[in-house]
Amino acid sequence: MNNKIDLIIAFFMIFITGCDFSPTSSSEQISDYEVIEMIKNAEKIEISNDELPSQSQATIEQEYFEYEGLANWKASDLGYMVELSGRGQRYGMFREAYFNMDGRKLDPNDRDAEDREYGDDRLDEDYECFELVLPVTYTMPDGSTITVEDESGCGGLRE
Repeated sequence: MNNKIDLIIAFFMIFITGCDFSPTSSSEQISDYEVIEMIKNAEKIEISNDELPSQSQATIEQEYFEYEGLANWKASDLGYMVELSGRGQRYGMFREAYFNMDGRKLDPNDRDAEDREYGDDRLDEDYECFELVLPVTYTMPDGSTITVEDESGCGGLRE
């Protein structure tokens, strides 16, 4: 009889430890949008680019090649925030990219359907640090000047 009780207790112990009681089980996982909000509000420490997960570094190189890294931040046990400044055609633009602890890019538009009804669906866009008012005159190092009258004239600056 004693062996049967020990066997039943052992069976229950194995069964209970095998169950997933974590609050982030597949049925209750929080959205990327919520993780981003938690990262924004969390206390963060500045880190070097080398301290980002390799998957994050690759994503930045592939998807944000028109941007220059300003700062990398780590929110303990939540993820990473990368601040980016536009260069070239994106000069004057600013954007933030968010990654989980494994380095996967977080999608700011990954929200519950209920939240989407009330919010902006295009949260993954950059925004201007300043507004460039045209016409603009650039003085070049050789003393020559270039005047840009409208947005289509900006393309001539790269030549």
